[in-house]
Amino acid sequence: DLFEELTRLVSGKAKAYIELSKYKHELEVLKAILRAKFSNVPKTEALRLIVPVGRYGPEVCEKLIGARDTSTAIFMVQDEELKGRLHVALKEAEELKSPYPLELAVDRYAYGLLGKAVEELKGLDRDWVRRLLGEEVDLKNFMVCLRLKSMGVKDYKNYLLPYKFRFTVEMASKAMSAPTLSEALTVVKDLWGEVPKATSLTEVEAHLLRRLAKVNAAIFLHYGFHVGILQALLNLKFFEVRNLKALLIGKSEGLPAEDIMSRLILH
Repeated sequence: DLFEELTRLVSGKAKAYIELSKYKHELEVLKAILRAKFSNVPKTEALRLIVPVGRYGPEVCEKLIGARDTSTAIFMVQDEELKGRLHVALKEAEELKSPYPLELAVDRYAYGLLGKAVEELKGLDRDWVRRLLGEEVDLKNFMVCLRLKSMGVKDYKNYLLPYKFRFTVEMASKAMSAPTLSEALTVVKDLWGEVPKATSLTEVEAHLLRRLAKVNAAIFLHYGFHVGILQALLNLKFFEVRNLKALLIGKSEGLPAEDIMSRLILH
């Protein structure tokens, strides 16, 4: 497809960065698997909710989902450094009775790799990739604050993802101390504008992801070829897969069209 054709035009550190970006999207599958295992979702149901990608193809997904428990599934992860981080995160997940620490362990690892790879780039490649990755990490870090706050977790700093852009530690502190969701949203108003009629974290996240999709789409309006174009293509493809998954699950569950549409990340 277009992405693969364009990937052939880059080499060296730019190609290495794109390969890491692909790996980050593949790790979304692992996050879904760990979330399902920790929550004791039946195997058939878990497989229905997962879209195999890359290293986490159908066979690997089935093996991980079929593992005896979450710890066993983690032991089967091939990436040794990530495996070690997940074993530590599992203890935190058990204490909080939530798979969220496992998901954050995956994210912190993936974005840590990407952050280092960005700094190896030069010129337009680095400028555009910094912006795209930075916007994505900022959004995720804000949502980390909101979700941890809703779980009653006060020590949030160890959970924040590396490589911040505009969402500062001070903003994170203000978001965590805000008494209401609406007041937390005012902390980032200058970054992303107002979030219309948001009454839940799911609605907030959907709105911010739509904005992120627009940021990625807008990159094609600018002149010049750079690795940021490849990253934007990859990110938008991920949103397409996410939307297709939401449509299929929504239809199979008989959800109203309005509810399904609210889950889509359109731009």
